[in-house]
This record gives sequence, C-alpha cells and structure tokens, in this order.
Amino acid sequence: MNTSDHTVCAELEIALVAPDDVIVPLTISVHYSAHDPYAVRMVFDVGTGETNEWTFARELFAQGLRTCAGVGDVQVWPSGAANGTVNVQLSAPTGSARIKAPAAEVAAFLEQTYRLVDLGGESSALDIDEELSDLLRAA
Repeated sequence: MNTSDHTVCAELEIALVAPDDVIVPLTISVHYSAHDPYAVRMVFDVGTGETNEWTFARELFAQGLRTCAGVGDVQVWPSGAANGTVNVQLSAPTGSARIKAPAAEVAAFLEQTYRLVDLGGESSALDIDEELSDLLRAA
C-alpha cells in the first residue's frame, strides 16, 4: 500500500467472476485522494494497454464489507462465506462484471483512507470556494 499526505493507493489481487462462474485472477488498483474525499477509484488494467476505471462512494465500499449496499451501477456485499471476500458488481450499458476482493485488504485500504479523512468528515476536507471557482472557470 502506498500512502502520502493526501492519497492512498493499493493493489488488490481479486477474482473476476466470468460467465458460468469461471474465476479469472486479476490485479486492480484502488485509489483515494483527500482532494476528492467522498470517492474511491478502482482501476482495472486489462492487459491491452488500456485501463477501465470506476469511481464510487467510499461509504459504499465500507458498507459493503458488512451488508448489501448500493443501488444501480455499483453494488457491494460481503460474501457470507468463510473465505473473507467482498463482492463488487459493476454495471454499465456496455456490460457488467462481478469481482471478489479480499475483505481484509479492502478494510485495510479503507482504514488508511480514514487516517486522511475521517468517515463523516468529508465535507470539512473540501474547499467549497475553490471547487466553485473551478466550476465557474470551466463554464
């Protein structure tokens, strides 16, 4: 795991659950930045030089360790099995994928993010004036 004053990055060895429950081992990276305190980015390198990136709520990731969480494009839930995994279902118009990630590693990643920005303290980590200025500049 790589941590700085403003970011946490980790690589996770996951299982991509292909059709017919065929398991494909894959390494993904997860990223958190105190500059975007509500979000976690999950990046898949599919080996073609291209990456596929998903961004979703850090709180969703945390809730999914304990119970079914999420509606829509991203859903997260514990495996319920003794193997200690968390499931992540990703859905898009072009298709969907389900992964199984080691729950202990996801929890360790989240713990590092809480050291940067406490869960529930995300709004105090944002500079609303700067965000508004950026939006107005881009308009």
